[in-house]
This record gives sequence, C-alpha cells and structure tokens, in this order.
Amino acid sequence: MRDDPGKKNKSEKDRKEVKGGWLLTGLKVLSSSQTAKHQIPVISEEDVVKSFETKEPVVVLDVRTEKEFTGPLGHIKGSKHIPVDQLETRLSELGGDKEKVIITTCHSGTRSDWAAKILVKAGFTNVMNMKGGMSTWSGKNLPVER
Repeated sequence: MRDDPGKKNKSEKDRKEVKGGWLLTGLKVLSSSQTAKHQIPVISEEDVVKSFETKEPVVVLDVRTEKEFTGPLGHIKGSKHIPVDQLETRLSELGGDKEKVIITTCHSGTRSDWAAKILVKAGFTNVMNMKGGMSTWSGKNLPVER
C-alpha cells in the first residue's frame, strides 16, 4: 500500500513546525497537542531547567490562580503569573516579541495547554507546555519560590 503523498507532506510540515524554534536551543520535544492549525509541543521539566542555561531568553508563564501561585507548590523563580482565565485580556503583558520562547505551566499541564493554545492563536510562535506542571516540578524537588 502506498502512502498518500499529501499526508506525507503534511506530516513532514508538522514535524518541521514543531522542531523549528527548538533545535536551536537543543530542547527535546516530548509530544504535542494539536489545535486546528498548530501543534503545542510538550517539554519536560528537565529541559525547562536546561532552557535557563541557553542564551535565548525564556519566559515561563504560570497560569494558575493567585492562591496556587503563592501556595505550597510554589512557582518557578522568575516566572510570569497570568491566570489562564485572564490571559486573553492580558496578552500585552508578554510584550510584542511574538517569537520569544514561552513555556506555559499550571498544576498538572491541562490549563497550561489551554493557555498555550491561546498564545498560538494570538500569534506567538515558540510556545511549549511543561509536562506534568508544577506538581511534577515540585515532586522532583526542583527549585521553587513561595
């Protein structure tokens, strides 16, 4: 059985889009969730730590509630806090550079995936969702602020 050439081209295009901004930083894309036109790459917490060592500026966007952000799990040092339910009206707080690397996080990864899709829809091009969210980050005893 022969592959459908249209399908193969689409698959190659999707891989290219997912790898586009991330090969330069050497970060590993674990998987992705799809929107209608774009895939949201998922990044491990270990690769988030590695991203801080690159010369490329990285924004960690924590989309949990204020209570969660300051609560027992804490938050990643230097992260930007915008709750997901306010994100669409507060996009300007992320600045005008739509190509900057933005890594979204929440408690477990669900709301941050939603936030990543909002960012892509708004035109941001280098958006990733942190696998497992802050529960995984904290469970691996990675550094947090409270």
